[in-house]
Amino acid sequence: MVFFLLSGVLTPLFLWAAFFSQVSRNAARFLADQNGSRVYSTDVRVNGGEGKLEAYVLPHSPAEMQRQIAQNQFPETRFFVLPSSFSSGECLVLSFSSEKGAGHDAEWPQAIPRFDAVPQFSAECTKTRVAFLTAKSAASSSMAMDDAARALEGARFTEVSPPSSSCRIFSRRNEVALVFVHSQPESRETLVTVLLRSGSSKVF
Repeated sequence: MVFFLLSGVLTPLFLWAAFFSQVSRNAARFLADQNGSRVYSTDVRVNGGEGKLEAYVLPHSPAEMQRQIAQNQFPETRFFVLPSSFSSGECLVLSFSSEKGAGHDAEWPQAIPRFDAVPQFSAECTKTRVAFLTAKSAASSSMAMDDAARALEGARFTEVSPPSSSCRIFSRRNEVALVFVHSQPESRETLVTVLLRSGSSKVF
């Protein structure tokens, strides 16, 4: 499954992803109703407050899962939808929930080098040593990607993925960082997502 890519050998399969924020209704029950299988759960800090990260594998394409999430509402939960590395008819959904509220001001994770963007959402887990950030940049998608790449390279990360305009992968010793950019034509801004994993745990 996609989440195992972060356990060692990463390949550039994260070329498409979608991020959602909704309110009201139980997200875990909804994902179970969609025949989702929970494969991972851990406590995290979400936007500086206590929260939980859960990962579900679902027998739906990413596009179909986007539609299902958009048509429902959930309690202070954000979702990151990723394609499966094995089948176009499957996807992985990362579910971030927080008592503090997904809409609270995001904090920049200490583990992720800073670049020119405003944090919109962040999550950190000290137990599994995972950091997640979505930030908004006023630059074009290519410039925003280059800015994030420079920040990582300035922190001695080395790019390990083939060239891609939407997704790049970096490593530093036992750390792996994925950078994904998504342009927003309506606002002429770019969303930059960084997922950083440290250590040798088999999950994330």
